Amino acid sequence: MGTDEVKGDSFFADPTLDHVPPAALFDAAVRAATTMLGRIDPDRMSSRLRSVEAKFPGLCERGVPADLRLGFPDLRPGTSCVPFEVIQGAVVVCVGRLWMSHSDDDDDELLAPWIMSPGRRAGHGLLDAQASWRMLIGPPRKTTEDYLVADMVGPSAPGDAGVHAASLVLEAARQVAAVVAKASGNGRKNSYFTVSSIEMSLSAGESWESYPEMICHGWEVARRRVSASIALHVDGVPRGSLVIDGR
Repeated sequence: MGTDEVKGDSFFADPTLDHVPPAALFDAAVRAATTMLGRIDPDRMSSRLRSVEAKFPGLCERGVPADLRLGFPDLRPGTSCVPFEVIQGAVVVCVGRLWMSHSDDDDDELLAPWIMSPGRRAGHGLLDAQASWRMLIGPPRKTTEDYLVADMVGPSAPGDAGVHAASLVLEAARQVAAVVAKASGNGRKNSYFTVSSIEMSLSAGESWESYPEMICHGWEVARRRVSASIALHVDGVPRGSLVIDGR
C-alpha cells in the first residue's frame, strides 16, 4: 500500500499529522478483504462487515512503503473471517481480524446512500482539527445518567467520502474518545488522540438510514491511556458497539 496517498485524496488526509491514521489502515484492510472474498467465491461478493478486532502497536510513518497482508480466510457458511496485518519495514503497525457476513438478508452498505447529516458539527477547535469537515461528531452532551453522548455527523452522502462506511464510524468513535480524554484531563491541547486498539461489532440487516448516536457508557484512564466503551444507536435502536483504546 502506498502511504503517500493519504496525504492528498483520502478522507483521512490531515497535513498536521506525521503518521498515517489508524482509520486509514483499517479502511485499506476492510476494502481489500471485501475484494479478495469476492474473487475467492462469487457467493461472497456481497459482504457486510459484522465485527473487527485490531491493534495498532506502532505508528505508520508517512512516505515509507508499507505492506498490507491478508491471511487465508476462514470460510464458513454465510460468514468469513479474514486476518490481516500492515507491516512497515520490520515493524507491525496494524494487526487484526475482520468478520464478514454474506446473507441475502443483509444490505451490502452499512450506511444508506441517502443519509443526510442530522445536525451541526462540533466546533473543530474542540479536537484541534485543522478543518471543520474533519469533524464527524456533533456537539457532545451529557445524559441524565451522566453518559457522554454525541451524534455522528458524517458526509452528506457517505459514499462521497471514498472510504468504507465502517471507517467513518471508527473515526467518529475516535473523536468521541478524544473528547473523553480531554474531559478527564488526559488530552493536551493540539494533541491527537491515537488509537492503539479497537473492537467493533455492527448489526446485520438493512442499511442504517440515519447516522448513529454514540453513547459513551464508560471509560477508564490509566497512565495517560484511555479506554472508552461506546454504544451505537440508530433512531433509538442499538445497532452496534465499540471499545476503543488509545492516548
